[in-house]
Amino acid sequence: QCYIGDDVSGGTRMQNDGRVAVDLVVPERVASYIGSQGIRRGRLDFGTLAPNGGTTSRSLSITTQATVPYEVEFSTLHGALKRSADDTAAIPYRSWFADLPIRDGSRVGCPRPSAPRGSVSVMRAEVDGRAAATAPAGTYGEEITITFSPRLGLNGGSGCSAIRY
Repeated sequence: QCYIGDDVSGGTRMQNDGRVAVDLVVPERVASYIGSQGIRRGRLDFGTLAPNGGTTSRSLSITTQATVPYEVEFSTLHGALKRSADDTAAIPYRSWFADLPIRDGSRVGCPRPSAPRGSVSVMRAEVDGRAAATAPAGTYGEEITITFSPRLGLNGGSGCSAIRY
């Protein structure tokens, strides 16, 4: 039995075909964190690079909970490891998100996670120790901002894909 409108005391209609129409409103929600819930900043610490030690790699696990497909955009402060913004010395690095190469301005599209706890993607960066050997001594750093937002369109495949590299 279905009541007509909000009027509980009014007349009712019988629906005999076993179907009931239900309208749902699902909010667009995209939430992400690094490591543990609520953590919104992370650090990839390379430590002291050996001048002939080859490549040093570090990674972070980023969990995304979303009710819709989402897009991830990357922006960098310098595009390289630097001691300060106006320093000409720089150490190049390479980075990946969900096994896709990224750099400043890269965008990645990801499907809606199938699990309620979200999906985990790995952010990885690497530095070549030989490139560091030619740079002046000091403490170098970089800041990468990762922005998650709802994405229009179909859910897509089972993994993330590059929108713009």
